[in-house]
Amino acid sequence: MVGYQHVPVMTKQEEFVPRIPVHTIDSAPEESRATLKALAARMGKVLNIHGEMAHSPVVLAAYSGIAAAIAKHGTFDARTRAGTSISTTNSPRSSPWSARPRPM
Repeated sequence: MVGYQHVPVMTKQEEFVPRIPVHTIDSAPEESRATLKALAARMGKVLNIHGEMAHSPVVLAAYSGIAAAIAKHGTFDARTRAGTSISTTNSPRSSPWSARPRPM
């Protein structure tokens, strides 16, 4: 894209105040708990993004369904899936909230 310049939404870590709470399995709405527990078992812990999606049971169910469909029908091997995920996350045009490291 010509003339694209990444403009950070926030400049300091202290300025970030989440509007959606990051739920634990115990604090999540009842309808989200089973799905959140399954994701935590698969990942080894409740990831922040999953805890946030748990605030809306519909969002968490949709994410889980899409992830299950990709796992069942996807044709990439594990190494390619991981590489694609890492390269997408580290893109300079990816979201300011992506998982890449941030300077303080």
